[in-house]
Amino acid sequence: ERKSIDENVPIEDTEDTHQASHHKDTEDTHQASLSREDNKVKIFYADIESYTTDSHKLALLGFVSDTSKEVTILNEKKFNDISHLLNTFFMKVTDGLNKKDTVKIYFHNLKYDYSVIEKHLTNIFSICKKDGQLYQVKLFGRCKIELLDSYKLLPFKLSEFNKNLGLDASLNKKEAINYKIFSKENNLTLIDPNDYRKGLPNKEKHTFDNESKSFINKDGLFDITGYYSNYLKYDCLTLKAGMKKMNEIMLEITENKISIYDKLTISSITNLYMEINGAYNNVYGTSGNVRDYIAQSVYGGRVHVNDKYVKKVINKKIADYDGVSLYPSAIKRLCNESGLPVGHPYRFISNELDRWKEVDYAVMTIRINKINKHQQMPIIAVQSQSSTDYVNMIKKPLTVIIDKYTLEDYIKLHDIEYEILDGIYFNNGYNKTMGELINNLFNKRLFYKKQGNIGMSNVLKLMMNSSYGKTIMKKSYDKITIIKGKYVSVLNKETGVYETKRNQKYIDYIHNNYNTIEHVRTINKYMSEVKQSKFDNSSNLSQVGCAILSMSKRIMNEVFDVCNTNDFPIYYTDTDSLHMDYDDVHKFEEKFQEEYGRNITGSNLGQFNIDFDMKGSVGEIYSTKAIFLGKKAYIDLLESKDKDGNIINDYHVRMKGATSEGLEHLSKQYEGGIMELYERLSRGEEASCVLNPRNEEENSEKAMFVFSGDGVSTRQCGDFVRKLKF
Repeated sequence: ERKSIDENVPIEDTEDTHQASHHKDTEDTHQASLSREDNKVKIFYADIESYTTDSHKLALLGFVSDTSKEVTILNEKKFNDISHLLNTFFMKVTDGLNKKDTVKIYFHNLKYDYSVIEKHLTNIFSICKKDGQLYQVKLFGRCKIELLDSYKLLPFKLSEFNKNLGLDASLNKKEAINYKIFSKENNLTLIDPNDYRKGLPNKEKHTFDNESKSFINKDGLFDITGYYSNYLKYDCLTLKAGMKKMNEIMLEITENKISIYDKLTISSITNLYMEINGAYNNVYGTSGNVRDYIAQSVYGGRVHVNDKYVKKVINKKIADYDGVSLYPSAIKRLCNESGLPVGHPYRFISNELDRWKEVDYAVMTIRINKINKHQQMPIIAVQSQSSTDYVNMIKKPLTVIIDKYTLEDYIKLHDIEYEILDGIYFNNGYNKTMGELINNLFNKRLFYKKQGNIGMSNVLKLMMNSSYGKTIMKKSYDKITIIKGKYVSVLNKETGVYETKRNQKYIDYIHNNYNTIEHVRTINKYMSEVKQSKFDNSSNLSQVGCAILSMSKRIMNEVFDVCNTNDFPIYYTDTDSLHMDYDDVHKFEEKFQEEYGRNITGSNLGQFNIDFDMKGSVGEIYSTKAIFLGKKAYIDLLESKDKDGNIINDYHVRMKGATSEGLEHLSKQYEGGIMELYERLSRGEEASCVLNPRNEEENSEKAMFVFSGDGVSTRQCGDFVRKLKF
């Protein structure tokens, strides 16, 4: 059964499943609703424009229905207040519907739009959010109203919809928006276009000159509201076209079984696709202690700098050797060699521990007593609350929880001496279907990519990359409940006037739930959000995700071991790629063929290729100078040739926690630019990086938003500074 809709996790994630093959999706879906004559579903696509001085405030709200070409735009200046505007909006989108019907309204980045309008809403029913992400808001009214986030289905900017989905060229509108000048005062007024133009980044001024002509009258004055409304219209139409195009693609991929309106996220859609096609038949969900135990063996991809080369300046020809679709590759290989373990898990008894090699799959508690083989890129992971480190030696016995595949790799690649202390195992056979499904998706993507079908290719890519994440869904230890606020508006029958009074139900709720309440946030005078502790007894397919992650690491471990055995230096790795000497790549490929009997180079699942990217390059791309400061903090000086045979250069820069604009701004302080910055950091110097700087040359600023219980505001330019030191 579905849990409370007020729980603080996405709706589709709150279902407890005992056996995945028996899972029944009870979520109100687009298809299910359409199949019932008494329940209608209307879909709208919406966007807002805000006044961005101080706290962001709603200026314009645009929306278009699934079946109309006309975008309706509501201007706050034409209403008494924003609440009146929103009430009008909800009345329009629910027109003709009754309480059994549903309206789904998609915003691209719902978190922003909702944060702007939340304080004006008095009809919130429930909020679905987790880890700072907002998935869905349910409202009550004439019928059920759902605010949804299209970004969770199409995770790229609206401006990139055309490029990623191949939409009609008429929707490819170039923006030239000066957010600082649009205010309540000049809304619905005419202004000097030069005042607007001078606040634009230099690269957008030419666009403005072309696009603004139809909004400048015979007196040379600029209709700023008309200009904003026009772009808002195209944002709504682009969102609609993108969602409808993706839905067409999804229906084609799934043979009309799944619509994108069925679920909240692309990972949920892919998980449903796997489920209804038999990938999880007889694969049992885990919950409680078993789920918690397996979760301790789950960790992400390896990010590591070779200790020998940390903060060293490397002047060599270096390749970025990258795995093809690592996680889909792992799924295919897992199912080729074994499969997803089916049936119930069992616990090892003491005299069975040495049988771990014989069982289908196992997760065990291991005590590593000694590491006998050194790897230049160690694979033994030591996890803490803040990070995962990799070691070649231990001073005292190390106790870890790992699965069967990881233990096999530790034995082969590090020759560990170990004891098995405890564990669980699966021994009822395998389900190999997921490997077939992922391979079919991959082959379809190659086919459509060759045909130039951009939309189909990119949607298939999204599905493959999100194919296993739901299996290791983390528990949620709190829930969000929306209650009426501290005050209520009550009609005085004698005077006929509404009066504001203290809400006794609010007081009673706080009193009755004080022992579980963590925080109460006042949304507005009439509504409050209560965060409460709760017990999560839901289930997931943790053994599936754990096995896939371990197999993805094995794919990388084999590459590292061949390099280690043959003295090919590796400088850095990040999940699915590694930096190695360019001239060693061919020699490595030959040695890998000898060791494993398969070709490692290519564009198929399980293979690798050199993957640097550089604008204007028509030849091989490689790094001629590199500095690796730490995890996700490095730089490459790239070199290649253009179509005329000229040598061209560029930088491949990574700095976790810093913005590209901030690094560019900081690098201007050094004569040697960005490379000198990294050289200085490699010598232990400290640098202050402004994450939201102003670029005087480009007349542009890096805008950064601050979300709080009171809404959204823009950070003061230049006030967000981060210290860089290694």
